[in-house]
Amino acid sequence: MIKSPTELELMRKASHISEDAMREALAVIGQGVSEQHVASVADSAIRAAGAEPSFVTEMGAGPTTAYGTFLHHLRVPGQKKPLCGNWGRSTS
Repeated sequence: MIKSPTELELMRKASHISEDAMREALAVIGQGVSEQHVASVADSAIRAAGAEPSFVTEMGAGPTTAYGTFLHHLRVPGQKKPLCGNWGRSTS
């Protein structure tokens, strides 16, 4: 499908919002911080940018994190435990 210039611009904007939300969420990860808190930071960043999440913001960590939902082989550099987040946004 060929995207119009307007659609391409919206896709770029949504990508930047998602990237910023990921940065904010990753910045709060630490010992004792719950997955729910990390997910809420990402969700709040998406909303603060004037967008709405396009699906439920999820976060998982640990050796048995949401098998079947996340790619559990992904790891934070220097850590042995897997970590995966799933967030998105829609813009208009």
